[in-house]
Amino acid sequence: MANQLLAFNNKCSNSLTCGLLNLNHAKAPTLQIEQDLIRRQLNILCVTEPYVTNGHVVGFTNKYTKIYSVGSLRAAIILNTNFSFVPIEISSDIIAINLTVNNINFIFISVYCSPSEDIVPILQQLENIIEVHQDSFISINGDFDAKSSAWDPNEQDERGNALLELVFRQDFDIGNDIYSAPTFDSLRGKSWIDLTLTKNISRELSCPPRCDSQRPQFNYL
Repeated sequence: MANQLLAFNNKCSNSLTCGLLNLNHAKAPTLQIEQDLIRRQLNILCVTEPYVTNGHVVGFTNKYTKIYSVGSLRAAIILNTNFSFVPIEISSDIIAINLTVNNINFIFISVYCSPSEDIVPILQQLENIIEVHQDSFISINGDFDAKSSAWDPNEQDERGNALLELVFRQDFDIGNDIYSAPTFDSLRGKSWIDLTLTKNISRELSCPPRCDSQRPQFNYL
């Protein structure tokens, strides 16, 4: 089960916590993450390959809203019910929502890029969303199944090259780097294909003594 957690802070006393998980359509980790959501006080969970029954995402406490496209879905967002949202894109592979916190607009995107399908159409969809929301604070979290030396110790592949071109065109910050722990680590091997990309958000190691700026920051949990 791949996982990555980070916190967005637009005020030191009020953080917006976000996680990224690939559940591999498995029931057991889904039951475990219900407890982790509460323990880690996560507000948003971007999920790829969720556990699905009869076309619906299964699990998660009623304190969270499940946002997904009914049917053959591969991406979802689990959102604390204390937050309201406006949907931007709700499809099998991309869930994008607009979330306003402390009068600041965030665009959160959960995305899944199947290793057996061309990554370019998904990247084009993402770029279309980004172009419309250029001035918003954007966080893209997903399983891209793409390799690049920018975030992966393995040799770059064509998918990684296509994703890196998008990162450069849209001036994204990559939350991962080659020194990050693998986002998937099991007896079957290791991988670094689950990524967090942010735009217009400063990355800081810790919250400063004062928060005078309206530019959000994020730190890993």
